[in-house]
Amino acid sequence: MTDAAAVSALSSDAERIRRSGVLGRPGQLTRLFDFLVERSADADPPSETDIASEVFNRGREFIPGQDAVVRVNIHRLRKRLDDFYLRHGLSGPDRLALPRGEYRLVVETAAEGETGDPTPAQTPAARTTSQDGLRPTSAGKLSPDKIAISRRSLFLGAAGLGVAHLAGWGAATYVNSRPKGFLDASPWSVYERAAAPLLIVLGDYYIFGDTDEKGQVLRLTREFFINSRDELYQYMMENDDLHYRYMDLDLRYLPTSVATALQDLAPLMARHPSAQIIGASQVSPQMLRDHDVVYVGYLSGLGPVRHPAFRGGRLTVGASFDQIIDHKAGRTYDSEAALVPPPQGLVRDYGYFTRFPGPTGNTISIIAGARDIGLSGVAEAVTSPTVLKSLPRIRDDQAIEVLFEVEGQNGANLKTKLLVAQQRDPSTIWTATPLN
Repeated sequence: MTDAAAVSALSSDAERIRRSGVLGRPGQLTRLFDFLVERSADADPPSETDIASEVFNRGREFIPGQDAVVRVNIHRLRKRLDDFYLRHGLSGPDRLALPRGEYRLVVETAAEGETGDPTPAQTPAARTTSQDGLRPTSAGKLSPDKIAISRRSLFLGAAGLGVAHLAGWGAATYVNSRPKGFLDASPWSVYERAAAPLLIVLGDYYIFGDTDEKGQVLRLTREFFINSRDELYQYMMENDDLHYRYMDLDLRYLPTSVATALQDLAPLMARHPSAQIIGASQVSPQMLRDHDVVYVGYLSGLGPVRHPAFRGGRLTVGASFDQIIDHKAGRTYDSEAALVPPPQGLVRDYGYFTRFPGPTGNTISIIAGARDIGLSGVAEAVTSPTVLKSLPRIRDDQAIEVLFEVEGQNGANLKTKLLVAQQRDPSTIWTATPLN
């Protein structure tokens, strides 16, 4: 096939593919397709980094080996092209294809007289007008009846990561009115002696789109076992049928009680003005190794710190994340705040606190609630010098677990009761042994 014929074949099929709707509504796949069509006219195909920057708005932080956004969407586009030719058939002996291991569109030509697989021929493509690099906004146009809410899949629309900035401002203005005595008490005094940088981790929810057969987002989804973009891409790679359904929207949401909890921690952040604040969906194992860490959020948002949070103790989180299990006492504590609709009057919730040594001798603390009332209650309790005096004193190399019962109303905690406070065995926290 001559270059001119290849250009004509590619342009013709590219337009048929666009008109067919197989790529879905304008978004990630359509931007990727248009970009590849345009760049196929170049002598050198684009690199993974080029695509990440031009199509998916990744900046200098993009690391090809760690961020699979390009590979996953190339895989999705390849499957959509296969579907197009299965449904609509070939217009001739040629078809548009994405060779495996490459980031370019080519026209595959079946050799005359052969019945086997077509042989790819590298050909240039006619240029087309590419779309802008903005991220899709279809999620913002969803009507309330298209938002899925369930125990496993939920949409928290109350607050985004912008709450972190609001909370940071609140912490700065609140610091002079909050007692500073808790920093000198066990278990917080270790942060005063620490040399590692401080990392405040917010329990954000990673939200992705669930789409129809044409790629239109029908609902926003939260899965408790998918806490980051990498975990979403890995799950999609392991389940081919989900390439048509799940879409990365780069959305993260926070419970509103995180802002209240950060206000209680204002003195700690004031003592460490260079502390970083990031979402749990952005935490890497290296961060847990190299930083002193304080997690603030729901039990269901623990992400990478869930397993070390409970090893070596008597408490674990239940499968629904609205439940704390006390294995020693043989009882469970279920959050009433999880009930829909909630009961009238006071609601009983639960808050969990633990502090333990990290893998390199650093320090990790977790302030977590089943829901808002529990989180607000535990954050206030473990930063109260009066409450801290009632907890066991621990050395820097020891670990503690604490459980509070919190009663409240309309998201505000009104009464906090200490249920469990004891040391954990730190020797099993960073091992491969299973949870209780």
